Formats: sequence, C-alpha cells, structure tokens
Amino acid sequence: MQYKKSLAIVVFTAITAFYSCTKKAETRNELVGKWKWVKTEGGIAGHILETPETTGRNVQLQFHHSRHYELHTNGSLSAEGSYTLETKKCIHDHADKTFIRFSGSTPAPMMVEKTIADTLVLSDEAFDGMKSSYVRVQ
Repeated sequence: MQYKKSLAIVVFTAITAFYSCTKKAETRNELVGKWKWVKTEGGIAGHILETPETTGRNVQLQFHHSRHYELHTNGSLSAEGSYTLETKKCIHDHADKTFIRFSGSTPAPMMVEKTIADTLVLSDEAFDGMKSSYVRVQ
C-alpha cells in the first residue's frame, strides 16, 4: 500500500513537471522571433498612450531559441542578454501566466498577457501598470 502511494506521488510529480516544461517550451516557441513595438498604454485611469509616432522611438524586441534576447531602439542595440520564463499568478485576473525575466535591469521583467497570431501583449505586473503591444516582423 505504501509503495502504491509513493508510486502515485512520483507519477504525479513527473506529470506536473512535464506539463510545466512543455508549457514553458510552447511559450518560448511562441515568443521566438522579432517583434516590433506598436504601442504602450495604461497608467492610472489609462491616461497614457505611447506609439512610435508620438515618441520618435522604433523598438524591436527579438527572442532567440537559445534564451538570448536583443532590444533595438531606432536601429541600435540598446540591451541584450539572457531571459528566463516562469509561471506566476497574474495580479489582474489571477490566472497563471508566463513571466519573462531579463538579465540585467533593462528591460524590466514582463508578464505575457497574451499572444494572438502575430500579436504579443506584455505588461509590467502592476495594478496601474502599462501594457505594450508588439507585432511579429519575422
């Protein structure tokens, strides 16, 4: 009887670990590529709306399979390093979402709010935070 309980725990743990790794791998595969920044919006009462046109900044974020990222601003490399993915509960809707942690301090950690077709929405996990939308360019 004790053997069956132990076996059940091991199997459950293995399945959970496999699902977790599979989900991270799927998310990483969804992120891999070049993303062009389209807009950032939010803040207290949603009063902020920034776009490349209003800021004069053209931003591209690139994720590689090797867990390396590059951030280009107006065609120049502005940040690069490694990134890791973790699953955390979102403070907005309490759903489990992927959290991207970048090496260094720029860019700040971001929550993957959603990926729909060729659109990526990232947020800075704060109640009055900002959401940034990107479109896939490659």
